[in-house]
Amino acid sequence: MAKEPKAEIEAAAEAPAPAPKSRKKMIIIAAAAVVLIGGGAAGWMMMGGKHTDGEAQANADEPRKVARPSGPPVFLPLEPFIVNLQPPASSQFLQVDVTLRVADAHVVDELKALMPEVRDRLLRLLATKNAPELTAPGGRDKLAEAMRMEVTQVIDPEAVKKPEAPKVTREAAEGEPAAPGEPSADVEAEEPAVEEAAAAAEDMKVRSVLFTSFIIQ
Repeated sequence: MAKEPKAEIEAAAEAPAPAPKSRKKMIIIAAAAVVLIGGGAAGWMMMGGKHTDGEAQANADEPRKVARPSGPPVFLPLEPFIVNLQPPASSQFLQVDVTLRVADAHVVDELKALMPEVRDRLLRLLATKNAPELTAPGGRDKLAEAMRMEVTQVIDPEAVKKPEAPKVTREAAEGEPAAPGEPSADVEAEEPAVEEAAAAAEDMKVRSVLFTSFIIQ
């Protein structure tokens, strides 16, 4: 009877312990989890990278927009202008007060330094006008734009450059071929219609010309 417990003890000692299997199984599960997490992270990074590259390409394809400085409008009042209108025999004259709306305070300083030339150009322009032209519908608006361009010619001439008129042969201009032996003569083509403003007014130094007084007598 005493040998049976000993046999049971020896059999139990020879039986393999379950602990190593469980530990090995846990290691395998942990390794699989690491692989899954690593693969998911790599996939997310690849997708994120492609998305970022796509956004960068889309942003590169979009035209750049120049941000205009925001702030209150800047005005520069000019001394009054008094000129005789055309024709000289009419004895009519124009008295006008003008205020310029400009891009910023720096333009005001530039205009003050160039004021003698600015006033000279504006006086010459006003002296070419006549009363019917100024009192016609839209006459003042046309005059204001012409004055704005005159001032711009002084302070920012590059903004109002006009293209050169193309040259064509005389026969092309008249629609007739040149006579045999007669050389083709180049003539200036009729100047193409060019807008008065070379760029949008809001992108130029002088934005607009405002009349605060406009008297024709």
